Amino acid sequence: MDISYHLLPQLSQDQQKRITKCIAQHHQHMSDEWNTQKSTPYDFINIVHDIRYAQSYQQIIDTLKSIHARYIVLVGIGGSAMGTLAVYHALKHHRIEHAPELICFDTIDPVLTNQLLEQLQHIFQTQSYVVCIVSKSGTTVETNVNAALVIDLLQKYDPKAYRQKVVVISDDGSPLMKWAHDTTTYFAAIPKYIGGRFSIFSAAGIIPLALLGFDVHQLILGAQTANLHTFTMTASSHHNHTLHIAYYLAQAYESNMYIHNWFIFATRYQHMGLWYRQLLAESIGKQSPHGPVGITPTVTLGPIDLHSIAQLYLEGPINTTTNFLSVVCDYKQSMVIPPSPFTQQLHNNITLSDVHKALYHGIIQAYQQQERPYMVTTLNCAEHDIGYFMQIHMLSIVYLGILLEVNVFDQPGVALYKQAAHRYLTATTSSASH
Repeated sequence: MDISYHLLPQLSQDQQKRITKCIAQHHQHMSDEWNTQKSTPYDFINIVHDIRYAQSYQQIIDTLKSIHARYIVLVGIGGSAMGTLAVYHALKHHRIEHAPELICFDTIDPVLTNQLLEQLQHIFQTQSYVVCIVSKSGTTVETNVNAALVIDLLQKYDPKAYRQKVVVISDDGSPLMKWAHDTTTYFAAIPKYIGGRFSIFSAAGIIPLALLGFDVHQLILGAQTANLHTFTMTASSHHNHTLHIAYYLAQAYESNMYIHNWFIFATRYQHMGLWYRQLLAESIGKQSPHGPVGITPTVTLGPIDLHSIAQLYLEGPINTTTNFLSVVCDYKQSMVIPPSPFTQQLHNNITLSDVHKALYHGIIQAYQQQERPYMVTTLNCAEHDIGYFMQIHMLSIVYLGILLEVNVFDQPGVALYKQAAHRYLTATTSSASH
């Protein structure tokens, strides 16, 4: 993976000194957290080095893989599903032949859910499936409702065998864990202090990804490399991507750029942008000692959105930093565009990749011409690069939280909608019973 930075927001000398000093001070603290390996919210850093934890669920993976399922059904929402979806869509065409397909229940939209349930009826009758129910707390309403619907179908279409094809991934002691034990389905624990949006390298992400045919060993090795680059290199090192990303976003925030846009030139990486959107928004959008803090994450797709929103980015207010994401293997495709009246303005033997690359370089040059700040992230189509990418960005969010003086590991505001929804459901149930 390669990252470069262009047209950095300009700060005063005092602002730059303050940010640099803060990063240097806390870099040592973070390095100590990595070395001590005690149970704290920083556990997401060390989990990729924890062999005993990986061994605790490896037998579940081996057993469920032996089913040779054609479909992996994932029931989860937010951090319990978004990381898996991001990796799946980014790399699904680079897996072994006949690898399982993913079906994800991450909404309770009545129309979409009914369509998914109809699809599951046929799948469950083939008996070639594994169901992963993932919820950190085990009390998430959306996940529990979908789990109830899925289990109800299983009891109808595969009542004798379904228990050996279901794995529950949740906190030790959660209601979901109790259900798993009561029904003798498989159970794997998410370490206590690891929150959902930081859980991709726990059982929450690794089990479904392993069942889907990904090389999870390489994924974890990529995350390990990210840790090494972050904690064994100085804050000024060019290869310490973690600190550079945090520094860049903090500079932008100090310059009143409160929007961070992922401009993704590989459509199948859209879910990676959505995974990052949750990571940034839920971690940084908080009350600090000095008032509300937040950076609004957006996701833009190239070249599609060159025709919808690029005009705003190029001539609108300078309140946005952009991170362009391109994928190396996309430019190795060789489909030649045939001679046609539609393409008379193009040279012969132009490939689809040539056009895609030209549009990508065109928007980069336009940003330069308009002096709009941006980053460029270049990825390879491989589990190692994806693991590195995801760990680097989780780590950079922690440093950004330190700089902006917020706790990146909680989400107190989310409780407001949950409490209101619970009151509504309670009132609806009560009125229906009379």
